Amino acid sequence: MLNEVGDVLAVKGIIPKLLAAIDAMPPGGIAFYPVANQNEIDAELLIKAQKKKIDLVPISRLDQAATRLGIALFHTWLESPYRGLEAFGFEHRGIYFGRKSDVDHICKRLIKREKADRAGILVLAHSGAGKSSLVLAGVIPALVDGNYANHDIGLDWQVWQPQRAETKDEAGLCASIFLNWVDVPALSRLKKEVRPIRLKDLTAYLVKDQIDGRNFIWIVDQLEELFTLGFQDEAISAFADFVLALQGMGIWVIGTLRSDFYANYQRYEPLVTVFGGDGLYDLPALHQEALRQIIEEPAKAKDFVFEKNENGVSLVERLLTDVAHATDALPLLEFTLSELYRERDNARHMLIFKAYDDIGGIKGAIGKAAERAFGEHNQKFESYLPNLLH
Repeated sequence: MLNEVGDVLAVKGIIPKLLAAIDAMPPGGIAFYPVANQNEIDAELLIKAQKKKIDLVPISRLDQAATRLGIALFHTWLESPYRGLEAFGFEHRGIYFGRKSDVDHICKRLIKREKADRAGILVLAHSGAGKSSLVLAGVIPALVDGNYANHDIGLDWQVWQPQRAETKDEAGLCASIFLNWVDVPALSRLKKEVRPIRLKDLTAYLVKDQIDGRNFIWIVDQLEELFTLGFQDEAISAFADFVLALQGMGIWVIGTLRSDFYANYQRYEPLVTVFGGDGLYDLPALHQEALRQIIEEPAKAKDFVFEKNENGVSLVERLLTDVAHATDALPLLEFTLSELYRERDNARHMLIFKAYDDIGGIKGAIGKAAERAFGEHNQKFESYLPNLLH
């Protein structure tokens, strides 16, 4: 079942249906199920699928299943193809462009390091460079699709951010990570364990046979939050030891870190060890061809084109010229494109110059959007003012 924007909804009785599918399928097949049902996938089902070499693949949209099967779909994106100021997630893989080379380099490094029992990559870049989007919409889909990883053993992944911890001590980190992991199919046996309060106790549960023969990738997004949100130094040290222990158990760890917190990261030797050598990936600036892909390719998913002026020059060229002179180019460009799409010419299926000028261009789009939002709610704000001034 799908909702109004094309998301795959949860299915009732998913376990018996998947068991029946596994029984009916030939060895080496693929069984898709909704991401919304992931909490229900248990170890018994995983073991049965593994014995028959059936790959269980969670999906949130039907196009993900088509991509996994090698079927090319065009013009099928149901929402805006631009993300504004929001990061791209796994579900946005179909509209993520511009970082193919970086995805390839990172995946190849991961495989190389995995063979040396050092699977782990830390993506380093300034704020707004697109680190999280690269990992979640680029690297993970490439691995899940089997372009690099071995699908005979399967792959599970989970993303976690330090901000999810309710307290800033080791117990808070441990509780948050435990809750993050109990929904991972390969770690489903954790649900039967007493919730630990120390990270080394959590490590003790993760013996290799609990992974059920599958690769598990843990993504620590925005690692700098360990240094900016007031976590105790002892908690950070315990976390560093924990991540090193995970690597020793064969769990892949992918992190993202703002480059201005690199010195803080270097204070914790176990973290440096995990991502040592070629485990650091400095995310380069986007070149013009990559920016062109970011502009043009998502529009194609909605069968839209960019207007050309009387001289035959495309709006794409103006966007590229304007973004070349902007600081924080990527978030500004993505937000401008989302506003441009909001003001699209539906009759001609076109993104037009007039709309670009009306929204203020690259430099003015955010300000114009703020003015519009305030104007839309101005009367409501004004009704509150008398009470605020008393």
